[in-house]
Amino acid sequence: MLRYFLRPHSGFSTEHCVALDAQDLIQQAFDPLYVSQAEADTAFAEMRREIDVAIDKRTRGDVKSRLDDLDWPEFTFLGTASSSPSKYRNISAILVRLSPNDCILLDCAEGTLNQLYALHGAAETHRLLRGLRLVLITHMHADHHGGVITIARKVYDLTHNTAGLPVLAPPPFWKWVNSYTTFFGGENRVRLFPITRVYEAPDLASTAADGTDACDPIWRLRDTSEDLVFDWTKILSDLHLKVEPVRVPHTGTSWAYVLSRVVDGGGEAAAAAVEGPTWKVVYSGDTPPCSQLAEAGRDCDLLIHEATMADGYEEQAVAARHSTTSEAIGIGRMMRAKFILLTHFSQRFSRLPSFDTFQEDIAPAFDFMRVKFRDLWKLPYFLPYYKYAFARHWELQQTRADANHLRKVRAEEALELTRSAVMEAVDGPASRKSSA
Repeated sequence: MLRYFLRPHSGFSTEHCVALDAQDLIQQAFDPLYVSQAEADTAFAEMRREIDVAIDKRTRGDVKSRLDDLDWPEFTFLGTASSSPSKYRNISAILVRLSPNDCILLDCAEGTLNQLYALHGAAETHRLLRGLRLVLITHMHADHHGGVITIARKVYDLTHNTAGLPVLAPPPFWKWVNSYTTFFGGENRVRLFPITRVYEAPDLASTAADGTDACDPIWRLRDTSEDLVFDWTKILSDLHLKVEPVRVPHTGTSWAYVLSRVVDGGGEAAAAAVEGPTWKVVYSGDTPPCSQLAEAGRDCDLLIHEATMADGYEEQAVAARHSTTSEAIGIGRMMRAKFILLTHFSQRFSRLPSFDTFQEDIAPAFDFMRVKFRDLWKLPYFLPYYKYAFARHWELQQTRADANHLRKVRAEEALELTRSAVMEAVDGPASRKSSA
């Protein structure tokens, strides 16, 4: 305990302060492993060798991706939890750096600005915010948009751009912004582009001549003659970016986004302006399994999909209109996504998601994880690290999963007994009468 004396002499007293013991802190970090630090070092070294072997095989092999040479985009996960923040994971926000000077945000929950400061420090955070070109909000749950006003005001403090920070969001977002500024004061620094005013809904009732479903689930840009649409189109054109919303059945106004790198116009001049291949990224936001999203994101290079619930919690996922781990992976398979990153985990699994099967194109996301296309393939190889480093948490998760399974089995048995009793009560008199 730090004390400050006013008399007889003034000053701080550190007599009762706990001294910093670096070795003790290290030992606490390894405590969940049930092993000594030396044993952990040996195990980690072996895992590192396995990763090096995999890297060597890929370097010498013919499996290099067409996007491996791209320096951009870079995806930084600032929040990978659902509902509310914990000390291990903040809530939803992904910073996508499109170039050294341009970036966007996919969702922007409360604490996003703090996460940027924690990861990058003040100077680099301010540089990134000066290059923040737009924010994409998926729906009106606070764990996806609660940090927008804080970010927008900080951007204004740094840039003094009176036009405001461009935000593409569901229409109800405007009411929330107005309410915030009314009750808490300050200028509105958000330049809102409501999705339904900038994009038009697809004709989901259309069918092909052979009677099969041929609808396109992607919302398309409206006529650019409207000023709002023209301004939005100009923002995307400057970024060489295409943004395509897709409705998903989480809330009444929930969208996913399909992002693509584009070369405007075509020809040698356009190709020179944007070097390298195009790419396609899908961000699911919050959603249960959605076949329309799978269709819209067909053959994408990266799917970032929510996996709020672990397998075995399907009933809770249905009730909350979320996805389980297997359901998220299933949508990725339907989509033919080249890589699947899972995020938006329930705080039940805040340290380590319940995901223990190695698959070379699937990995969980963590806060402060920064990854480019050429790094994606490495992520599955780190799964043993996570299970080892969070051994106690992993064991607790498995215990909870077993208990949840046992509860479901007992509930089914009780239901079957009830059914049998009802059938016996109904059929009993009839059977006795017939025998008589």
